[in-house]
Amino acid sequence: MMNVAQIALDSLMGVFLFGGISFFSQSYDKKIHYIRIIAFLWGAPAAFFYFLIITARVGKPAMYEFTNHALVGILFTLVAFCITYLLEPYSIETIIFINFLFAVLVLAGYFHSRMFTREIF
Repeated sequence: MMNVAQIALDSLMGVFLFGGISFFSQSYDKKIHYIRIIAFLWGAPAAFFYFLIITARVGKPAMYEFTNHALVGILFTLVAFCITYLLEPYSIETIIFINFLFAVLVLAGYFHSRMFTREIF
């Protein structure tokens, strides 16, 4: 049976985490450091910690399965970072489109290969 109170608490934590990111991004027009804060919050263990708490309730094996698949996702994200740097001379639209295309291809590959059904490490 689902614990509705726990879902509400998880949702509230997510609202503060991602709502804070939205707040900082809209404040960017005033100061560049807000974008840096957003990047750090996303890249720092804050988001990982949020998801780790949720998976920890299922048990320790779930935490490690989550961590393994998150690591693969992060490796693909690092590739996306490199692609973005290489595309620096191109327009914003081109950079966004190629990153979108890369994300779609990675997601399609992950689900098509049914990688989620396998242990990675």
